[in-house]
Amino acid sequence: MAVLHALTRTGLLVLSLIAAATGTAEPYVFTDAWTDLPAAQVTRGGFLRFPYGEVPRTFNPLLSLESNLIAGLNTDPSLGAATLGWRRPDDGTLEPRAAESWAISDDGLTLDVELRPELRWSDGTPITAKDYQTSFDLQQETDSLTARLELWTVESGRITLETTGERTLRFTFPGPDRLGLRAAVSLFPVPDHVFGEAHRTGGAVAVEGLWGTDTPPDELVFSGFMRLADLRAEERMILERNPYFGDWNVDAAGQPLPYVDGMSWTFMSPDTALTLFLTGELDGIRPRNLDDLGIINAAIADGLDAVVVESAYPIATTYFITFNWNLASDPFKQELFRDRDFRRAVAHLIDRETIIDLVHAGAGFPLTGTVHPMLSDWYHDGLDVPAYDPDAALALLEGIGYSGRDAAGYLIDSEGRRPGFTLVVAASTPFSVPVAAMVADSARAAGLDVRVQQVAFPLLVDLFASAGEDRGFEAMFLGFSVADAVWPFPDPVFACDGGSHVFNRSGECLYPTERLIDELVRRGRVTLDDDEARRIGHEIQELDLELGARIFVTVPAYHYVGHGRLAGEFPREMWNAMNGSGLFFLNSVR
Repeated sequence: MAVLHALTRTGLLVLSLIAAATGTAEPYVFTDAWTDLPAAQVTRGGFLRFPYGEVPRTFNPLLSLESNLIAGLNTDPSLGAATLGWRRPDDGTLEPRAAESWAISDDGLTLDVELRPELRWSDGTPITAKDYQTSFDLQQETDSLTARLELWTVESGRITLETTGERTLRFTFPGPDRLGLRAAVSLFPVPDHVFGEAHRTGGAVAVEGLWGTDTPPDELVFSGFMRLADLRAEERMILERNPYFGDWNVDAAGQPLPYVDGMSWTFMSPDTALTLFLTGELDGIRPRNLDDLGIINAAIADGLDAVVVESAYPIATTYFITFNWNLASDPFKQELFRDRDFRRAVAHLIDRETIIDLVHAGAGFPLTGTVHPMLSDWYHDGLDVPAYDPDAALALLEGIGYSGRDAAGYLIDSEGRRPGFTLVVAASTPFSVPVAAMVADSARAAGLDVRVQQVAFPLLVDLFASAGEDRGFEAMFLGFSVADAVWPFPDPVFACDGGSHVFNRSGECLYPTERLIDELVRRGRVTLDDDEARRIGHEIQELDLELGARIFVTVPAYHYVGHGRLAGEFPREMWNAMNGSGLFFLNSVR
């Protein structure tokens, strides 16, 4: 089963180090070395069945901020989306996918791309250079929700794109950029006959209104391996094979992909998913912990045809708690959340080892900072992370004026005000709620007035995306997909005006440390010397810990659970947090 990640999965090489790559008009071939079932042994057809947490908040690929199956069919190369290039799962090299070829100029500042002639949208309309140009242009809309300016901007200026022919494009880079090639070849198309036309007639507002979850499936088009056939609100999504995907994606025997006719993704709770898997009605699930695995293993002993791989790899996500610095409607809380000593006190109340033992049943890993441990070239293993220490937390809280107690036992200041927060968490993420509950229990035991508020995932994303001086939450527990291995400090997260600078969306830096991080991130992105870039990266991690705007918690292990009839996963040696365990379009039914 593929693992849904954001586009940070693509592109692992530096622009100035890439040689010109060439291709032919032949379809892209997925070799037998990438699957546990050779192409000659595959049975075509059939239907796969999986659980899904909640209805996505949007189908618009330019507005989706989260891991979203339907939007991902137009943005994520692991779902077959027609990004210009992708990262090979065997060796991590970057190569053309929807591009037939590309070539980089001698000075490294120009990338010429030629598209495959057989590219088609799921409605049969050709995918042309105009579709990529429209996607790029809409991501430059400064006053639009579709803007992704940080991705296309470096210190020396803006990356530009021009259409040079019906199937050709040219990127121009203003200067050195570690992420330049990754940004360029991760570009996905949007249908100009839909998005471009909406923009030409109604501007950015019209584009933002496209492809909500109430859009009839026959009005949506996709470049990935499936298309949406039916959506039954609060029930399930039915996907069917994109009939044009196989024109440019084939297996080692030359057979068009995908193999299966369709898939169902049913909205359900983890408890329901476990029950349906045990009765053979689902082909794969994501178990919550080792307790779920114990139940599944017992069923296997009683005859259930299933495969279990415990702790296959750590999930490629960094989970953290953050506080909202933009709460003008509550000056007391805003000042509290901006206080570094308050945030550090909360950090001393995070008992990572107990969370791993009780929530992840021992199958988890502590997080010390913004860089995932899997990125060993960048990971700073010398950070002085606040240890679980309630006494140290109380000393910090007393130092900022919370030395008294009220009748309920909560800390108070000289005006009788309680320090505390409401922690917003996605109700549908299996381990988020118990992790948040443990953090809240620990904080309350120390005297903080803390509550947990479970919300639907789409609402969490809306709160995360909110901007301005008064945003509608106090604290949030969420996770970011692992950043790019060539420079794992994305501008949207670290830049003070970044769209994912979640704790401060005022649009400007509020503190000197925050500003210094912003400057270092921009400097590191254009530093092509790897040793110097790593030095800057370590400094960023030290300053990020000093700022304490995000308190990193734990990451669970990924446990693979699949029905015995599910075939076509990667060979086990290719399983890792970046790859997942396979690609859906290589899956088949035994």
